[in-house]
Amino acid sequence: MGEMRLRGLLIGGSLFGVVLAVALALALRGVTADSAAADGDPLARSAPPVRALSATPTVATQRPDTRTRQGERIVSRPRTAVRKPDPDGGPDWAIRTYGSRSTWRERDGRLLVRPRNDCFQLGRVFEGRFGWIDGANVFRSVKPGAAGAPQLCTMLKFAGTLMSPSERVTRITEVGGGEPRPLQTVEWGVPTRSHGLPSLRIGSLAQEHAVRAEYRVADPGGGLPWGIDRADGPGSGCLIDFAPLVGERPGTLDRTLDTVTLPSFGATCPNHDDASRLTPRNPLVAWGGGAFRETDAERTARDRVALRTLPGRTTVVGRAHRDVVSVTVVSPRDVRTLTPSAHDRVFAAVWDGTFPTGRIELRARMRDGGTHVLRLRVWNP
Repeated sequence: MGEMRLRGLLIGGSLFGVVLAVALALALRGVTADSAAADGDPLARSAPPVRALSATPTVATQRPDTRTRQGERIVSRPRTAVRKPDPDGGPDWAIRTYGSRSTWRERDGRLLVRPRNDCFQLGRVFEGRFGWIDGANVFRSVKPGAAGAPQLCTMLKFAGTLMSPSERVTRITEVGGGEPRPLQTVEWGVPTRSHGLPSLRIGSLAQEHAVRAEYRVADPGGGLPWGIDRADGPGSGCLIDFAPLVGERPGTLDRTLDTVTLPSFGATCPNHDDASRLTPRNPLVAWGGGAFRETDAERTARDRVALRTLPGRTTVVGRAHRDVVSVTVVSPRDVRTLTPSAHDRVFAAVWDGTFPTGRIELRARMRDGGTHVLRLRVWNP
């Protein structure tokens, strides 16, 4: 009897040991996978991108969009400046150009006329017509100057300056639960002094699979997370680009065109926040801002969750020298300690509401045990 009891205890102990070993192995594998995906940032990568849409879009039955910007008048016949095939097999991409002139009336009744602008419009060519294809794969023809397709206007004498605009446009679609996902990214811009044609670089869905945001922060209201690009060349990964993320793409969400748009600033960041400016004596560069209007993150949260948060968002985003171990953010609301990202040394925080008064203090803890303090005045529009 005693021998049988001893044998039962031994078998039970062996089974317990096997179960415990399997559980520990699974737990360690999960921790390792999560850490690799997060790359030292608060949130890991979002869900995978969607599959490609059909190469042949559906044509909308309603009349073309003819709305133009208030006071804008087309003064020259549009012509196609650039046309390129779509890498995913869809209709060709094109940029057309035309002249426009804007007018507006002052309070005293005077009619003011702006100098002529050279305008450029990005779109698709399908069955001989220029238009736009939305996230539901529906083609709508667009009249010159209409709001139904991305448009950039400038005076060509400013070519090659900050007034020579360019932008990155990511087409998006909606999958289960209404969550937007990237389909394809196009970088385009007006002519420069060294190049007489508009720039147009077209990406594919396969390239979207490899995109990674450099830093991700949860939205206080449960909406789209916030993030910033990973720097892969001059002018990319600028702190001013910190915005709500669609997939791995930060930018301004346009539910009419089904796009996420981010302006491009050429070879340098407008706030001069590149890493080359950081030194051990000045290890931080950062800025903060607040918005009283509803953000893209709040609009997406409103449809999915109901958290009690204040309207508007306040953000702080910065870059740290490689000798900075952590950054403690002391705000009128709370105190947070952040770890800069591994690749671009970026850190960020998001609060609901705004800070009408007070300052934000950043305390950088250095590898040698020292501390550097940077004080910010939060900008509220």
